[in-house]
Amino acid sequence: MNKRLVVFGGSGFVGQSIVNQAVRKNFQVISISRGGRPKQYDSWMDQVKWVAADVFEPAEWQDQLMSGDVVVDAIGILTESKAKKQTYQNYHYELVRLVVEQLNQKTPSLFVYISAAHGLPFFKGYLYWKKQAEDFLAMQSFPVSIFRPSLLYGTGRKYSRTMAKAIKGLKKLPFLRAFFVVIQPTSVDLLAKNIVETIEESLEGKDDAKRETSHS
Repeated sequence: MNKRLVVFGGSGFVGQSIVNQAVRKNFQVISISRGGRPKQYDSWMDQVKWVAADVFEPAEWQDQLMSGDVVVDAIGILTESKAKKQTYQNYHYELVRLVVEQLNQKTPSLFVYISAAHGLPFFKGYLYWKKQAEDFLAMQSFPVSIFRPSLLYGTGRKYSRTMAKAIKGLKKLPFLRAFFVVIQPTSVDLLAKNIVETIEESLEGKDDAKRETSHS
């Protein structure tokens, strides 16, 4: 079983958890992100190839992409900065199209996309462009696995644990429950564990009969 994993956004909040879990499962991991290696240090990071690159400049990472067996897109933004071209369309959709385009004739064993279970209040377009990316991936010939987490919390994102705890508490109040019913706080480490387990199952051929799987 080939276990070479290319993670776009591997140095980010979600990406680091995925990469960590993959290393634990003896994957060879390449992380591609603008910052490269994270600033903080953990011993498991020495087992990862950290590539600092502009994700919208494929010449900087195409060779790395072609060396992998599984591709994971863990890049996403919470807020837009149109002055810096950091838009939901670019990061949630156009990047997916670019990565698939650069695959050329190579067929990955699996393409994992981190989508979302629902949109964010006051962030128009956040969910729309993730859904556009899902639809685009559904048209491809290679296996795709889509994960749709709700609110993620973990040590890598400031205040996320506090926010998750507050929402869990508010959901217990009858007069507020309806406002928070769709939000299901989830540990980013649990999400990462599920993603890596799905990748392992796919590589072992357990999901051959099902081309696309989705996880909410």
